[in-house]
Amino acid sequence: MEVHIFDVEHGGCAAVITPSGHLMMIDAGHNGTTGWRPSEWVKGRCSAIECLVVTNFDEDHVTDLPNLWRTIPIQSWVMNWNVTAEWVRREKAAKGGMGLGVARATAQLAVYRDLPKMATNWGCDVRWFYHPVTLAADENYLSVVTFIHCGDIRIVFGGDLTASGWRDFLTNPLFVAYLRTTNIFVASHHGREDGYCPEVFDYCRPDVVIASDKSVEYETQLVDYGQHASGIVWNGTDRRCCLTTRKDGTLTITPKPGGSFFIRASG
Repeated sequence: MEVHIFDVEHGGCAAVITPSGHLMMIDAGHNGTTGWRPSEWVKGRCSAIECLVVTNFDEDHVTDLPNLWRTIPIQSWVMNWNVTAEWVRREKAAKGGMGLGVARATAQLAVYRDLPKMATNWGCDVRWFYHPVTLAADENYLSVVTFIHCGDIRIVFGGDLTASGWRDFLTNPLFVAYLRTTNIFVASHHGREDGYCPEVFDYCRPDVVIASDKSVEYETQLVDYGQHASGIVWNGTDRRCCLTTRKDGTLTITPKPGGSFFIRASG
């Protein structure tokens, strides 16, 4: 099991190499400053993507999706299948239009939404949750939440889920059961306040919280997630409750022999 949370600034992109050897990508943002792109990273591995998860239809999560789709075999997709392509197009038109990444994601949504979904033997426990479309639902509320539990690595990716989205999921006993055993919490909406739901941490006591973000631009990025985490040993000396791609670069999570997990920063 190996998890990479890439530094794509104020965007989203992660890769999970499961015990069965399959590659799952969660979002497909890129780093506009360094030029790093997931399409080049996957190409360097010489492998297909078994599953690409598009957590929501915001451009910062899919900026490199056109390149991935054009150059890398993608065996299956996960999106919020309650959403229709027409809904996305209507929402984007009301906000001035869509970028190339969202346009590609929307095209794939139109093709795959009503097709049978592939089942994969990941070698670990993988579960997705997403809300139905309602009159009050916006794109972030409809984000896909991904749980991946494997031994002592039990991680959740919140996409851009809003606080109200978290609260509504807390009425789902299965969702709460996954939260209770999650120990790595990837904060939704880059750690901003509108994705912060304190009630989640009545059920989830993670070792560490991780945020994918760039330099602080908004006061809403200054949420104190650290109060909810027990902390991990960092660089062999101090204890850290929160890590960010902004400060720490790309983060790689691997199991430790004998139990627990190790997080390595590269950047």
